[in-house]
Amino acid sequence: MDTARRRRDWTINDDDINCFLKPVNFSQDDVHSPETTVASECLLQLQKICDSLQRDHVLITDRICFSNRIWDLHTYKEDPSAFPIQNVQIKCNILSSMSELLRNHYDEVKVSKVLNYLQKLSEAALFTKQSKPVRTLDPSRTPRKSHRDGSLGYGSLAIDNITKFHEYKPLIISLHSKLKLLDQGNSTNDSIFAFVLHNICKFILQDCKLLLIDYIERQILNL
Repeated sequence: MDTARRRRDWTINDDDINCFLKPVNFSQDDVHSPETTVASECLLQLQKICDSLQRDHVLITDRICFSNRIWDLHTYKEDPSAFPIQNVQIKCNILSSMSELLRNHYDEVKVSKVLNYLQKLSEAALFTKQSKPVRTLDPSRTPRKSHRDGSLGYGSLAIDNITKFHEYKPLIISLHSKLKLLDQGNSTNDSIFAFVLHNICKFILQDCKLLLIDYIERQILNL
C-alpha cells in the first residue's frame, strides 16, 4: 500500500497530523540552560501555557505540542462526564491564592506560611482519587459517544470539574500577568517563582497531558 493510500486510511485528519507529527524547530528557549534563573524559567513556562490558550501548535515543553482547540470544552458538550481533569476546585483555589499573595506583597514570614499551605493543597491537587473509566470502541460508531464501565460517581465528579474549569484558564492568565510584575532580580522572590514552577506549572502540565491523551484517543476511536 503506497503512502498516499495509507494517509487516506488514517482516522486522524491532516490538521491533527500537522499538530502532532509536524517537525518542530527547537529554539534556545526550549532547552533548559544551567544559567537560566528560576524566575525566568517560571515565566517562560507560564508564557508557553498561556500561548497555548490562544493559538495552535505551541511547544509547551520540549516534548509536548499543545493547541487552544484542545483546551476547548466543546469537546465534552455532549458527554461532560468524560472530562478527564480532576480536583479543579483545589487548583483554582491555589491559583487565586497565589494571585492574592502577589497582589498584597506580604512580608517573607507571611509568604513562607502561605507557600507551605499551598504546597499541601498542591499535593492534594495532584492526587488522583479514582482512575478514569476505560473507553472502548463502538464498532458501529453510532451514536458517537464513549462507552464506560465506570461508576456514576466518577461522572458526577467530572461534571463538577468541567463546570469549575471555566474559571481555571482565566486564573492561569491572571497569575502570569501578576508574576511578570514581580522583581526577578530580588532573590527573596525566588521562593515564589520556584513554587509556581515546581508546583503550579506541574499540575497544569499534567492536565495538558490528560487533555491531549483524551483528544488523541477520541480521534483514534472517532468518538
